[in-house]
Amino acid sequence: MQTNRKTATAPVPYVLAICVNRNGQGVLEGALQGLISSPYPNLRIVVVDCASQDGSESLVPPSVTLLSLNHNPGYAGALNIALKRTQQFGGTGAEFGKPDYFLFMNNDVEMPSSLIDELVRFTSNRSPCVCGPQVLIHSTPDRMEASQGKLSWSHVLARFEDRNRLLSFKRPPLPYRTELLLGCALFVDSQALEVTGLWDETFFMYHEEVDWLYRCGQQGVAIYHCPFLRISHHGGIATKKYPLKKIYWLRRNTVYFFKKHGAGPKQWIFWATTLTISLILNLVTFRWKRLATICRGVFDGFRLEEFHSRS
Repeated sequence: MQTNRKTATAPVPYVLAICVNRNGQGVLEGALQGLISSPYPNLRIVVVDCASQDGSESLVPPSVTLLSLNHNPGYAGALNIALKRTQQFGGTGAEFGKPDYFLFMNNDVEMPSSLIDELVRFTSNRSPCVCGPQVLIHSTPDRMEASQGKLSWSHVLARFEDRNRLLSFKRPPLPYRTELLLGCALFVDSQALEVTGLWDETFFMYHEEVDWLYRCGQQGVAIYHCPFLRISHHGGIATKKYPLKKIYWLRRNTVYFFKKHGAGPKQWIFWATTLTISLILNLVTFRWKRLATICRGVFDGFRLEEFHSRS
């Protein structure tokens, strides 16, 4: 005699996509489109709007949760505000429940609707891990923005490979482990956040993802670059009109990173050497404003660490 047995169906993992927006009038709709059209059945989309002044928060459709802030806490701060509304960081009964996976993304990336399905499939047996797709330049989609990176411990902290390199279509690119990824779109399983915790809001902008991924690596979290998955990135939305702003934050946050993570004498010597070369090059090419900005960023980085060591 045969009996009918019901096969238990595994629950579909819950993915929480967090998009940080600041004055994204020309890009936010494109960033959300791939998520909204995704066939993935258990996806929630949240936009954290950091006091936008261009009305871009009005572009968020009703199907997407909007968190409107009255100040700009920076990228890491905005992510943390959303993360604190999950059970993982906000306790039982938190508004956003208990996600299995997170997608952290800028407001100026565009992705295919199949991306979430493919990311869940890739990470399902690799926990704890973080992965990032191949990032293409939106204006020239046959070129990479960059691929993977690693710490250089220089005055710019990190180096990324394949910048502005033409894509190769000869064979399907395979995933591989790396040290750093571009931070515009990171797919993270919840166990990775268990060991690293929240993002460091002190960075405010630039290098916050370097810090968080470095902490992942220190805790044994696997980091994968997935070039078979592709997104496009406008890039530079926050600093395009003010390029010196980017220079300031990169130099400031490099010093803060060194102090925070206890860089050794060899690392400090290499940092000082590369910084000196940079200062000389700016001096002999008469780029006075850039030179002053670099010096101010470095000075503020040291002051920042002193402030935190007293708190």
